[in-house]
Amino acid sequence: MRCTLMGWAIFLISAASAGAQEDLVGENLIVRIPAGYELAFQQETGQGTMSEFIPKGESVDEWSEMITIQLFHPDNKNAEFHARLDSLVKQACEDGSTHVTPTGEENGYPVQVFQMYCPTNLDTGMGEVTFFKTIEGKDKFYVVQKAWRTKKYSEDDIPLTEDDFVRWIPYLKDVYVCDSRAENRKCP
Repeated sequence: MRCTLMGWAIFLISAASAGAQEDLVGENLIVRIPAGYELAFQQETGQGTMSEFIPKGESVDEWSEMITIQLFHPDNKNAEFHARLDSLVKQACEDGSTHVTPTGEENGYPVQVFQMYCPTNLDTGMGEVTFFKTIEGKDKFYVVQKAWRTKKYSEDDIPLTEDDFVRWIPYLKDVYVCDSRAENRKCP
């Protein structure tokens, strides 16, 4: 059985990768899936679709890293999403916590970036660390996350390297929403 901390959130994605941006119309989430990752899971529900990408050779049940892209109904807000996630983390994790990075607007859209630390996921018995970027679009509420599944860890010994931060924080910074209908938010 698939068990990820964020498995409860299944929503719509309409992501375009850097190489496939021909004639982007309307509002679009621009996110690049790095080389070496492949689509492992995608599900559409009445609320939308969630897509999960993992390193090639891993499975949706046995993964070490994951990129998840989700879209919610546009009525969702960054602060509300963070509050729901923070509550979930505190229930699902031993000593779980979230930490918001001060953010504001990007390309005219309200944005929030935060990290989730789960030293021990009570369902899997493993640790998780996840970086999130949420964007309040006009058509959708966008969520992009980069997760690591790790061994259990203590709050003082987060199992990421400096290289992880150097690589993945700029990755999330490059995620954005554009809109061909708005002059100040044009798509590439």
